[in-house]
Amino acid sequence: MSVLLDTNQVLIIVQDPARLTERARDILWRRDTQLYVSTVALWEIDLKHRATTAEGASRLPLDAGLNAIVAYFTRKGARLLPLEAHHVVTALEVTLPHKDPFDWMLVKQAQAEGLTLLSSDRQLADHPLVISV
Repeated sequence: MSVLLDTNQVLIIVQDPARLTERARDILWRRDTQLYVSTVALWEIDLKHRATTAEGASRLPLDAGLNAIVAYFTRKGARLLPLEAHHVVTALEVTLPHKDPFDWMLVKQAQAEGLTLLSSDRQLADHPLVISV
């Protein structure tokens, strides 16, 4: 099984793995699972980490920086998936119920690459390219 991690799953894995559902753990740690982490997810994490609240705090505090996150997944054998032009121009076979551009790009990448998106985002739960965990 080839699985693209949604941004929420990347963060849960590196910051709070105890929050992984049993279903997610079963999929993630199977021998036949090939994990993919998209540069789109890394970009989303970076943007949200750099965004600040009115009090000046990060909207997304990180226990580790992006380099550490990339290194972690590389050590685990995950493949980094760059955003390519063919992902951008891919027309989704089944559109999304909302307009989040990061979700759109991740689902487009999953479709274009023949991957399944692993996500705990309830707005994506019914999409045929998503495994909801």
